[in-house]
Amino acid sequence: MSRLNREITFRLRLPRTPRARWLVAVVGLVVAAGAVAVAAPQAFVANEPLSAAKLNANFADLDGRIARFETTLCGKTTITSGRLDNTNGFAAAAVLCRQVTGCRANAHMCSMEELVRYATDGNTVTETGWVSGGASSTQCSGFTSESNNGATFGPGAQPATYVCSNRFPIFCCH
Repeated sequence: MSRLNREITFRLRLPRTPRARWLVAVVGLVVAAGAVAVAAPQAFVANEPLSAAKLNANFADLDGRIARFETTLCGKTTITSGRLDNTNGFAAAAVLCRQVTGCRANAHMCSMEELVRYATDGNTVTETGWVSGGASSTQCSGFTSESNNGATFGPGAQPATYVCSNRFPIFCCH
């Protein structure tokens, strides 16, 4: 059986302008940095003895990565109307949620979907609270007004719509 040696050649023609060359360099660096950022803390080699410490380090790293994509109810704010701020009520809600004990730095007003998932997992809420999305398309005008309707979630996994002048806590997720 004969062996065939094949050569594959890649040619990269850099752009002529300095600005375009910088763009190619920046994109290359971002791709390289991304590849380094996703590497596991420990790569195993064939026939290498497995240690619990190295394996646990990989599991801890994986757990941290997964946690960034999971959201769950972490608490609720004090009772408030649907008007949280004059310009950006969702940002104001995030600031309030990040002050709730048990919520992390990425806390935000829960979406209807997040709370439905929370309830589907067998969890319950004991009171009604403001959420984003769901039954109301106006969302208290982005939670900047008391004159429209806003979405809420309540006991029994019940989504509802209330006039934004009502007072409920904000459900916070992270």
